[in-house]
Formats: sequence, C-alpha cells, structure tokens
Amino acid sequence: MLEPILASKLPAANAGRVTMPQRTLPVRRRRRGDSVDWQKIDLNLLVVFAEIARCGSVTEASKALGLSQPATSYALQRLRNTLGDPLFVKVGKQMQPTARAIAIEPVVRELLERIQVEVLRPGSFDPRTLKRCFRIAMSDIGESYFVPPLVRALQENAPEMSLQVHSISPRQLEAALESGEIDLALGHHPDLVGAGVHQQALFTSRFVVLSGAQSEHKVFSIDEFQKRPHVDVCTPGRNQEMIQLHMKQLAIPRQVQVRVSRFLSLPEILKGSEFLAVVPLEVAQYLRRVANLGVSELPFESPSFRLMQHWHSRFQDEPALKWLREQIRLQFGRSD
Repeated sequence: MLEPILASKLPAANAGRVTMPQRTLPVRRRRRGDSVDWQKIDLNLLVVFAEIARCGSVTEASKALGLSQPATSYALQRLRNTLGDPLFVKVGKQMQPTARAIAIEPVVRELLERIQVEVLRPGSFDPRTLKRCFRIAMSDIGESYFVPPLVRALQENAPEMSLQVHSISPRQLEAALESGEIDLALGHHPDLVGAGVHQQALFTSRFVVLSGAQSEHKVFSIDEFQKRPHVDVCTPGRNQEMIQLHMKQLAIPRQVQVRVSRFLSLPEILKGSEFLAVVPLEVAQYLRRVANLGVSELPFESPSFRLMQHWHSRFQDEPALKWLREQIRLQFGRSD
C-alpha cells in the first residue's frame, strides 16, 4: 500500500520563505494540548504530504504519484483534519507550507526513507505470519454475506491478519481505492469503470420477492403483487435502482407504503404482515435463514447483475492483496 518517496526527491524545509496566504480549505482544528492517535494515521497520507512538499503543487504531486487530482486533494484533506492544520495554503500558483508543515517535513522525509530501506526490502510472502489489516468496502447486507466466510478463511490461513469493513458512497469509491483508503470494494458497482480500476466477477444474481411467511413460496400473480403493500429499500448502492427502473419500464406499479435505508430493517416489518419487498436473491436467502421469512420468484422476468471485487491498478501486484483477492475468488466465485 505504501509507495515511499526517496529522500533525495524531497526538498529541505522552506524556512525563511514568508508569504501571505489567500485562503485555505476548512480544517477541523484540534484543541490546544490534544494529541493525535498515531494508529489512525495512514502512511499513504504522509507519502502525499511529502510529494506536495517537493512539488509545491497538488497537480504536480498527483502526476508524480500516479493519482488523480481529486484523490490527492482528498488525501491531503484527511491529513489536514487528522493533524488539525492546513499544512499547505495556496499562494499564487504554488502551495506554500505552513509552520507546522515546515516543522514536520524533515521528520516525514526521514520516516519514509527508513521505511523504504528497512521495511520494504524484498522478501518472501507468508500469509501465516504477516500482520496486516485489510480494508474492504461493502454494504450492510454485504457484511452478512461476505464477512463470516472470509473471517473463517483468515483465521485458518492467515491468523495474524485482520479485517476492517467500510461503508462508502458509490461516488467516493474510486477515489478511496486509488488513494489506498480501502483495499477492495465488493458488490455491484457499475460506476467503477475508471481506467485504473480492475475488477473480477464473482457470481451473477437476480431479484426475488421477500414476504413475512416462510411457507409462502408461490409465485405471485401480477395482480396480487401490485395490490399487496410494499417496503422499498433505498440503499446507496445500484441494485435497488436497477429493479425500480426495470419495473417502471415494464409499467408495473407497486403500492410502496414504507421506505427504509437498510435491508436489515425488513424482518420486523414483514413478519406477520401483508408487506412484500423486492430484494437481491442473496439478501433474501440470508434473511430467510436468520428471520424465517418467505422467498418467492417475481411474477415477471428479473434483471440480472454481477457481484464483483474491485481494486486499483496501483496495488495490482502487492502480494498480500493478491492473496486476499484469490481467497475471495475461492470463497465466493462461481460459474453461473
């Protein structure tokens, strides 16, 4: 995940250069005396800091790091909020360092150099001994589907590794993958089509009807499907948008009486009621298993969609992430 900057590329601190800033982005200021939890600092942010210090420009730093400008700006803003200081302010066409940035720049440069020399030496990759936290973006119901088997695989094959799940807006996923904030994104993300994003299909899914009675396995008629009250799940993902558009194109209106933001809200609403919900098959199978709900086919042909794992080309060859992607493929990949 870390691409350290060579010390020879980093400039000396710009002491003695006094300029007046025009304006800075809003920063979450830390109260005097507050300390920073070092465990919350992502080393990738220090790489971005070092390159901006060298270039004096977010645009040029982005080019040097192979990042998009939004990804670099996002990383800088995260570090600003963590440290409670603007770090760089725009003066003319240059980003000039603040007093705090001047003070920490040589420390950051030395730290990155030591990591490059003492930590990132070529060596064999052993998943059983490597200590590493994997950061994966997925939905709330995705956690229920993907995490338990993945945790068991980690415990069996990589006991020193850990897993951290993130919920990230689809619009921010590409930048988060590119900056290294997350390692992988699992799910249906048709928007992730950037040139630097790699993807691997795991399986194909479809939509079904979820109801309150497990014994209700019949295929609903169009008439009954339309007359029964519905619960609509409005998640940030693209699955529900797909089925809603599909029904609109087929001119199949529904009596939507309840809208919720999470699939896990459905069991308590559906149990003992006449409500129906249209959800992905894997969601329905999970909720049937844990909440004794009924699953039925749609009274019309369902659109299909592919569940995939996505990662950025910057981390294509990192051994730990290659190993993780293979574990996910083995656990969840299937031919449809």
